[in-house]
Amino acid sequence: MTLPSYIITDILRILNNIAKYYEVRQYCNFITDISLVCSEWYKKIIPKIKEYHLSTESRDILNGFKSFQRKDGFRISGSLVGGPSNIDLYSYLEVLILTNNEHIIWWLNYDQSPKEKLLQTFPNLHKVIVDSYSSNVSLYHLKNITHLRLNLTRIADISNIVQLIQITPQLKTFNLVSSGFHDITKIAQVVLAKGSIRKIDFINGRLKQSTLVNGLNSNTALKSLNVGCALENENEVDEIPISNQSLRTLTMEGYNNYFSIFSLWNRPSGLQEWKFHEAFEATPQLILDYHPNLTCIECAQETTEIDKILEMNLPKLKSLRYIDLYNMHIPNYSLVIKGLRTNQYITTVSFNSRVEHKDACKIIDINHPTLESLSFIQITAMVFQQITESLKSNTTLKEFRIDQNSDFQNSQMYIPLLCDLISSNHRLSSIHTKQYCIIRYQITNQDIELFRNVINDNFHHLTSLTVGVSQLDSIIQQYLIRMYN
Repeated sequence: MTLPSYIITDILRILNNIAKYYEVRQYCNFITDISLVCSEWYKKIIPKIKEYHLSTESRDILNGFKSFQRKDGFRISGSLVGGPSNIDLYSYLEVLILTNNEHIIWWLNYDQSPKEKLLQTFPNLHKVIVDSYSSNVSLYHLKNITHLRLNLTRIADISNIVQLIQITPQLKTFNLVSSGFHDITKIAQVVLAKGSIRKIDFINGRLKQSTLVNGLNSNTALKSLNVGCALENENEVDEIPISNQSLRTLTMEGYNNYFSIFSLWNRPSGLQEWKFHEAFEATPQLILDYHPNLTCIECAQETTEIDKILEMNLPKLKSLRYIDLYNMHIPNYSLVIKGLRTNQYITTVSFNSRVEHKDACKIIDINHPTLESLSFIQITAMVFQQITESLKSNTTLKEFRIDQNSDFQNSQMYIPLLCDLISSNHRLSSIHTKQYCIIRYQITNQDIELFRNVINDNFHHLTSLTVGVSQLDSIIQQYLIRMYN
């Protein structure tokens, strides 16, 4: 029986992720070997999986890499002191970043002004990044670009940018970073009027609210908008309502301390992902009346009605992300816990903020009927034994993640407790305990042998595992279990 091509592709993607941990020549050999299986693999499957990401600041590494006969599937990032020395190296970098020869991530240093000859070399260039140390550059040859990221910190004349946007009929993503004093209203007006645009980020600067709202009301192609700039409202009494129903993701952050355009919709929106990073109060009624299609909410710790929002039991609302922008204190998560106790639909919850150990255990112990993924950026004064005991009793979670801890108590029991968890809860298929404090962990030969035996007996139910101990990585890779950095 022959496996379907999509299953073969998925299997090879797993192997490819493991092979990427090895040095570059070994990876080349791996790609070459599986390319020789048959012509279908070589032409249809291998191009979908191969990728090796090099990051370097060394010109010697780049020059040595030229000797490789097969460069397909490689990306390269980093910076070269002084920039590439000649036009040929620019072409070389273009080939390495993406194999279709149409994209390049191009950082223009302050002392590296591009020449007309350089711009004319890439008539099909689609992606350009102009960094904050760039001089005022002329980009008029780049009419075919689809992705543009600009930093206006050192670019005083924005009329050139406006003209560039006007002559790019295929522009799909636009990211603009500016300083607080820049008025970006004209740029916003032009980019919002483009029927090709799909994603916009306005970071810093000043923007008239009426320009933003009018642009949203006339644009039916835009799917994602990040408003990280200061909105200037000329007349608060006569606010323009929003009627846009095509936008799917809206992020409010930056200077919008007490204002959000979420409340300006005059009809149910099409928003699916809602991110408000300041102290704006999201009310259950606002969501029910104007944003009933939300699947994900990302909110700041100041939100005081999150319990009521969860208690509404909106069937489409599946994901909650909780953040603490300033990390100045440990928030009180009693309202989140209260809301989760009655919610019946949430599948993913993540805390990008410090959480007290007792609150983390309470959330796990709820045993939420639909919650499958739970992640914490930091658990304070964590007693790992209590965390694992709660996880062993949980019957719904499939993924659990801790990125770091301020205080990992009783760290010498870390591996035995982790092994006990892996053996006890087979529903938990993805475990990530990547902690900076684990660097201090003194692993023993007994720990290594215990871990090896446990993985050998339980690898069949593990799809991904990160333990934060480098001596154990080879065991994880041996059983084709995915690891995350």
